[in-house]
Amino acid sequence: MKKIVITGAYSGLGYSLVKSLLNEDFKIYLTVHTQLQYQKMAEKYKDNPKVECLKVDINTSDKNKIYALKPDILFCNAAMPLGGSLLDLSIENIQEIMDTNVIANFEIIQEVSKQMIKRNQGKIIVTTSLAGLIPIPFMGAYCSSKASLIKLVQVLRQELKLLKSNVRVKMIEPGLYHTGFNQFMFDQKYTEKSYFKKEFDYLQKTDNFVSKYLELKRFDSIVKVMKKAILDDNEKFIYRKPLWQVIPAKITQIMLD
Repeated sequence: MKKIVITGAYSGLGYSLVKSLLNEDFKIYLTVHTQLQYQKMAEKYKDNPKVECLKVDINTSDKNKIYALKPDILFCNAAMPLGGSLLDLSIENIQEIMDTNVIANFEIIQEVSKQMIKRNQGKIIVTTSLAGLIPIPFMGAYCSSKASLIKLVQVLRQELKLLKSNVRVKMIEPGLYHTGFNQFMFDQKYTEKSYFKKEFDYLQKTDNFVSKYLELKRFDSIVKVMKKAILDDNEKFIYRKPLWQVIPAKITQIMLD
């Protein structure tokens, strides 16, 4: 039975992914950020021998728990949100999101990659975002963190090819899904000292429109491709959904070039 580690599995897409894998032939190690989250998830899966919960803060030595498992499949899904204007955010805010979404994640990817290279087998799947392809006002720090992670994963894949390694690297780029993640970032921009305080009414209407009309309330489409990335042993690299958001994102990217 192959071992799969899924980070950031407490809620949203990670949580839904774990549920979709319960009937597959995997030993699932799901990681969550806090002790309270661990207690809740451990209670939920206490009667399922195929699932084991771990409390892992990826910014600490908790990462060693993942390395000790020597997983066959690593699914990096942990991330932190950060909204707000780049003029309003402190450098400390930006440093924190980069440390979490980029450095901490890639440290895990790098270490597990080395383990897999020694065995000449394994699969690493990384959740990035369509937000990493385009600049989104008031989400600049988050977009930048995902863009950085995308580039690191792209280069790692090319380097593994040079080694003629059987280690597969895949990337998931979700669009707008109603996980609560976006709402948290939307709300963070409304601060008393914001440079954009006079625009708050307009920005609130925009946020409401996105939440009501653009975010998908069901996760089926993205969870299906996340699961497909896990099960497929082909060379396919990028899995994106929903298609009707992917196309405008790619067009915007081309126009910016």
